[in-house]
Amino acid sequence: FERLGLDIASADLLNRKFVVERFSLDSPEIHARVNAQGAFNWIEFFRSELAAGKQSAAAKPEAATPVEWSLGDLKLSGGAVRWLDESNGKPFNASVEAIDLGLRKLSSKGATPAEFDLSWKVVAEPWLQIDTFSIKGGQLDLAKQDVHLGEVLARGVRGQMRRTAEGSIEWLKPPAMRAVEASQKDA
Repeated sequence: FERLGLDIASADLLNRKFVVERFSLDSPEIHARVNAQGAFNWIEFFRSELAAGKQSAAAKPEAATPVEWSLGDLKLSGGAVRWLDESNGKPFNASVEAIDLGLRKLSSKGATPAEFDLSWKVVAEPWLQIDTFSIKGGQLDLAKQDVHLGEVLARGVRGQMRRTAEGSIEWLKPPAMRAVEASQKDA
């Protein structure tokens, strides 16, 4: 990322209450990859993080009170998720780019829904191209676990499908991921 901004209005460590006035992140990028063996790079990362967390959780007792937090304004601009799938033989590159997110009035108590605007574009050529996909006036209600989309707009949507010589349809293929290992049952 290019720039990170954080304005904390208050932090009461003893009572576990935090108020973040503003959080901003410019040009973050996430690279995701499924290799030829079907291993997803982020699963490997989180597996090691979960293992480390189990060791430290065993040493520390659980906190008696949950953390109370609120976030006044979050701005994410110019984000991208880049995808490489090598699991289906021929490598496939795709990306979600120009990700912009504005999120306002989010809190752990969720007394009122948070408000959000979100936009992005998709580049998955030759199969799919979306010049702009946007949501304006969305609401996120953590208490009810509910998301309401306001105005949704898609511009410049193009797609391509092909029929193979065998008669099947060729389009975007899901990654051929290896089965989740038995060790994940406990996670």
